[in-house]
Amino acid sequence: MTIIYSIVCSMHIYSCIFFFCPFQGKFKKTQKVLKLKRVINPNDNRLKKTNDKVIKKNDKKNEGKVKQIVPIDSNLFFNYNENLCPPYNIILDTNFINSSIQYKIDIIKGCSELLLAKCNIYVTDCVVAEMEKLGQRYSLALKLLKDPRYNRLTCTHKGTYADDCIVNRVTESRCYIIATNDRDLKIRLRKIPGVPILYAKNFKYKIERLPDNIMI
Repeated sequence: MTIIYSIVCSMHIYSCIFFFCPFQGKFKKTQKVLKLKRVINPNDNRLKKTNDKVIKKNDKKNEGKVKQIVPIDSNLFFNYNENLCPPYNIILDTNFINSSIQYKIDIIKGCSELLLAKCNIYVTDCVVAEMEKLGQRYSLALKLLKDPRYNRLTCTHKGTYADDCIVNRVTESRCYIIATNDRDLKIRLRKIPGVPILYAKNFKYKIERLPDNIMI
């Protein structure tokens, strides 16, 4: 009897161990997950101290810097330029002349039809020098610019980089419309208030940033 009783007790113990083992493993797993999920509270003072230090550092860096504000011309009012009136003064870019030839558009006629007014067409010395450097590709454009209706603007700067020349000329006197198809030059001109941009697209001319009441 004692042997049978001991066998039954041992079987009962083994069954209990077998039954409770998986639950014990799950409990340990949940404890591990809880340990991993411990995160600092976003309202903790330790985080606030680090943020305050970063803000103070940025303030110290910006203390020595001086903000330069470009003075806006008195003739401008909410990007409306009173200096723009017929006859319109248009400065041509190298890219615009080339695209006009490709689209077979007469520059003077196309500008006059778009703006419904007389247009004075100008070309800078650096634009002509830029086309001369490029050679035969712009030979037709150079012949076109020999027309006396195209006025030349003399350049006093060094070099033949036309984009800087056009931007500087427009910032000094904002009485010009810039005709260009150059993407980089357009981005630079859009930062200057009151300067319209004329460009060629789909075999015709288009203009942006010109108020409607000017054209009446």
